Amino acid sequence: MKKSRFGKRLIIPIFIPHQGCPHRCVFCNQKMVTDQGWETPSLDEIQNRIVSFLRTSKGRHERREAAFYGGSFTALPRAAQMIFLGGVKPFIEDGRIDAIRVSTRPDALDRDRLDLLRNFSVETVEVGAQSMVDEVLRESERGHTSRDVVESVSLARSMGFEVGVQMMLGLPGEDMSLFLTSARRVIDLAPDFVRIYPLLVLRGSPLERLYKKGLYMPISLMEAVEWAKAALRLLEGANIRVIRMGLQATPRLETSRTILGGPYHPAFRSLVESSIFYDVARSLLEHSKTEKGGKVRFRIAPRDLSNLKGERQKNVADLKSIFGLESIEIVQDPGIPLGRLVLENSRGSFAISRDLAEGHRFA
Repeated sequence: MKKSRFGKRLIIPIFIPHQGCPHRCVFCNQKMVTDQGWETPSLDEIQNRIVSFLRTSKGRHERREAAFYGGSFTALPRAAQMIFLGGVKPFIEDGRIDAIRVSTRPDALDRDRLDLLRNFSVETVEVGAQSMVDEVLRESERGHTSRDVVESVSLARSMGFEVGVQMMLGLPGEDMSLFLTSARRVIDLAPDFVRIYPLLVLRGSPLERLYKKGLYMPISLMEAVEWAKAALRLLEGANIRVIRMGLQATPRLETSRTILGGPYHPAFRSLVESSIFYDVARSLLEHSKTEKGGKVRFRIAPRDLSNLKGERQKNVADLKSIFGLESIEIVQDPGIPLGRLVLENSRGSFAISRDLAEGHRFA
């Protein structure tokens, strides 16, 4: 897996909801997603937020970065960009902040804009591709093409920026095949990292109208997990980090009136990882020809324990039922690497790594 060039980071998010966006995409309601409303923070608010984060952050971080999220930063007027970036500059100069990161649209990046970012210590650019299939982009009213994504990512990488790509799954007109086509095309861009967000129908978004008219049907949570799992395998197989899956839970987002439909779960990434570990465990049990009524023991790294067990022990219960096992014991073993699972039964010991389960390569 490609490692971050900077190690463990403290990211200080500064939300500028919908700022710079030339129009509103069909799925967008930044007011609900950010828990902030539509208000743009003042410079005092930005600087106070940075000070507060630095004061209350726990643990050791090799990097401290201020991040402008929630809008299309480079689509803002140049003067507005300079004001926002200038508000962070004193923290850069005195060493309290190491760098800045921004998110933006792919059609709002060119050499002049990137030069400005570089002059203000921006080192990471996240490009909101959402899809790499033009028909899906049109139905989502994104206002850009997949070619814009290719050109913007290529330019930013050539100028030395760390580049991330944001994807969404379950967009209008998208099925699993088209989503994985997008994932493969993102892999061709060789970004440093990727984020994946399932599409939700948010109250107040243009998508709400289509949903209520029956013109858009969101995918189920189970489908979203399967789509995300397949994309995660592709991306990690290409040595690309997936740093987030699913929206960050906020009090506003979790109220019953905010999400009208779609595959929301506050721990979506955990569901995906649990599904992968279920596949791994099942592959081991099938390969080892575990006898019905038998007892088995799994050994696993402590940090992988909850992913193997599954939500409410569902993986354990399903495996016991499918294979007719008397018991499944799970032992935390600090000596086992992350992502590796060891099975012990009456026939011996078998091991497999999480990223190899589909290939059925056993040790």
